[in-house]
Amino acid sequence: MLENNISFITKFNSAVINLQCCYQIAVSMDHPFECQLNGNYYSNIHGIIINKRQSYQASTNENTTVLVGYFEDDTTLGDAIRNKLNGKDILTLDKGVSAKLINEFLPDLDDSIKNLIQNTNLFYAWLLFSDYPNIKFKLESNDPRITAIMKYISQNLKSKITLKDIAAIVYLSVDRTRHLFLEETGTTLRQYILWKRVQQTVYKVLHEQWILSDACILCGFNNIAHFSRIFKNMFGIPPKQTLKDILFLSMPDIYTKNN
Repeated sequence: MLENNISFITKFNSAVINLQCCYQIAVSMDHPFECQLNGNYYSNIHGIIINKRQSYQASTNENTTVLVGYFEDDTTLGDAIRNKLNGKDILTLDKGVSAKLINEFLPDLDDSIKNLIQNTNLFYAWLLFSDYPNIKFKLESNDPRITAIMKYISQNLKSKITLKDIAAIVYLSVDRTRHLFLEETGTTLRQYILWKRVQQTVYKVLHEQWILSDACILCGFNNIAHFSRIFKNMFGIPPKQTLKDILFLSMPDIYTKNN
């Protein structure tokens, strides 16, 4: 069920998210936190579900363990989140959701990765589907032109990707290609390309033991500083801190998925 999504457990006390092309879920596993989004302030909350392309800030007075998930639109969970949000920018989660996660789904973080992944899937299913047991989610694939664009991007991350080249593979004008991708995915091509480059860089470091600086170059970043800036804008924390302290439950290899 995690499909091509990213899910992890980490600690934070402050995060600023400026670049986000996916839906996001964050659930505290101990202390409540605060969130600011679109001029609105939410206090004493234990979790959030955030729509795509939303900039926000989250903070807490104590170092807090959180389960975080980033979900793409063309996945089962991404589609479920879209339905649950129903056009809203944010949904807040109360202490009951956090308690359910801690007591029933993830009571022991020292458990095997296999069990943690399975129980995280069960938690997401409970959170997203329990209110809508009869809802029908989209099963059809994307517009084939969008599928072709996504495949091209995943296969060319280490090269310079231009809008002109993307437009050529789907036989559309540059402007029409840009608008089509935004209409179908809800995000811009630039954001999607950066997201995929970050995703694959992290995969290389965690699963193939690449040095971060080398993985950055392989996946199309100018240097490690470029990667670090984009990563912090997406996840709200520096990559060196995150990759050291994070427990990844899902980090797909997009080359494998799209080839």
